[in-house]
Amino acid sequence: MNALSAGSGGMTVLTPEGIEQIIKAAKTILLETGTRFLDGRSLDIMKTLGAKVDATGLVKIPADLVDRALASAPRPVTIYDREGREALVLGGRNIYFGSLTNGFQYLDPNTKQTVPLGKAHEAVMVRLTDALPNLDYAMNSGTLCDCGHPFPGAEALAIVAENTTKPIGFTTNDFDNCREAVAVAAALAGGEEALAAKPFVIHYAEPISPLVHSADSCRKVMFLAEKSVPLTYTPYIMMGGTGPMSFASALALAHAEMFAGLVLHQGVRPGAPFIMGAMPSYLEMRHSIGVMGAPELHLLVAASAEVARHLDLPFFGTAGCSDAATVDLQAAAEAAMSIMSSLLSPANLVHDLGLMGHGESTSPEMLVLCDELIGMLAPFRRGIDVSEKTLATEVINQVGPGGHFLTHRHTLANFRLLSFSRLMDRSRTFLGTTLGQRLKAETLRLIETHQPRPLSPEKAALLAAFREKWRRAERR
Repeated sequence: MNALSAGSGGMTVLTPEGIEQIIKAAKTILLETGTRFLDGRSLDIMKTLGAKVDATGLVKIPADLVDRALASAPRPVTIYDREGREALVLGGRNIYFGSLTNGFQYLDPNTKQTVPLGKAHEAVMVRLTDALPNLDYAMNSGTLCDCGHPFPGAEALAIVAENTTKPIGFTTNDFDNCREAVAVAAALAGGEEALAAKPFVIHYAEPISPLVHSADSCRKVMFLAEKSVPLTYTPYIMMGGTGPMSFASALALAHAEMFAGLVLHQGVRPGAPFIMGAMPSYLEMRHSIGVMGAPELHLLVAASAEVARHLDLPFFGTAGCSDAATVDLQAAAEAAMSIMSSLLSPANLVHDLGLMGHGESTSPEMLVLCDELIGMLAPFRRGIDVSEKTLATEVINQVGPGGHFLTHRHTLANFRLLSFSRLMDRSRTFLGTTLGQRLKAETLRLIETHQPRPLSPEKAALLAAFREKWRRAERR
C-alpha cells in the first residue's frame, strides 16, 4: 500500500511555542494534579519507575519519566498486512485511512434503518474496506450483538481477519477479549515472535477522562507492551463534560492522559510500539451528546497531530464520521471537511470512516462515500510538483499562440494522472440519478460482488478451533 505523503503544503494549527506550552502543561498536570490507575500491578510499576503513589491510588508522575518514555518509544512504527508484507510506515507525513470502530448499530443501505450490529454486518463492512482502493486498513466495526459466547471482541477480530488482507485495527470490550484477540493474531502470524516481528494488528484503547485509567485499560497497555503489539492510547475528551471548556486546556488534559499511558507502556517494555492519539471534542449542550462531526473536534485532532509530529511519534487521528443519522447532505459535508482536515494535518493513521450518529452507527454507504472523497481530495496532500518536466514550456512552445493541446502527446501521456470520480456526475447530459442513488448502487454492487482473498485452510482451521474454545467457555 502506498501512503499519501505531503509535500510542502498543509495547515498549521499551533505555533511551535504553543506546542511546547501544551506539552509542558500536560507534564505539570501529571506532576501536580496526578492521575489514577485502577490496577494494582500498574501502581507497583509506577512506583518502581519513580512516580509518587499514595494510598488512594493517585499517581504523580515526574516530567523526567515522561521524557524517558518519549525517548524510548520507537519511530517510525511499521505495520504489515495479513500476508506479512510491509503495508504502513507510521511516521513523517505518511497518512493512511481506515474504517471505523466502536459502533453498536448497523445502518442498512437497503432499508435506511438502524439495527443492532451483528456478525454478518461486521463481515460486510470488512469486505467493503478490502474492496475500496483508498482505504489502507480495516477495523472491527463495534460490539457484536449475536456473538453467542463471551468473546465478542475476539470474534470481531477473527471476522476482520477472514475478510481482508489489509492491516487491522481493533478494539475490545475488556482485557480478556484483548488477550484472546492477540492470541488469534499470533496464531495467524505464525506465533508471538512472528507477530512482534511483523505486526499486522494495532490495538486501540482509551483512558477514562479526566485522568483515570481503568483496570482493563491498564492491563491492556501492559499486556500489549509485553507482546510488542502496537498500541494507540487515545483519550476522547468532551469539553464541558469530561474536560475543560477551552481548546488549549483540553489539549493539555488529553496529552497528560496519553503521556501517562505511554509511561506505563514503556515502563513495562521500553521500545514497544506506541502510537499517540487524542480526540478532544465537546459536549453538545442542547442534546447532551459528544459530537463527532463538528469542526472543533477535527481542529483539535489536527492540533494533537502537530504535537505528535513535534515529538516525532506517529499519530492516530479521526475523520469521515458524522453526527447525522443517515447518509445525507450533512454527512457528506462533515465527512469532506474532516477528511480534508486530516489530509492537511500531520496525522499518520486516520480511523472512523463510516461512523454515523455521534458514534453509534456503522454505515456501508458512508464508508464508500469517504473512499471517494479521499481519492478526490488526495491532490491537496500531494501538492504541486514544479520542475522543468512539469512546467513543460517546450510543449507550450510547440503548440504556440492560438493552437490547442487536445491531440498533443503530452495530453495523452498525462491526462490519466487526473482524478476520475466513480460517483460524481460530470457529464454534459447528466445521468438522471442523484449522488445518493449512485452511492447506494455502488455500495450494494461491492457488497454483492467483492470476494476477499480467503485464509488458507490451515489458518481457517485455527480460527475454527478458537471459536470452539469460546463456545465451550459459554457452555461452562
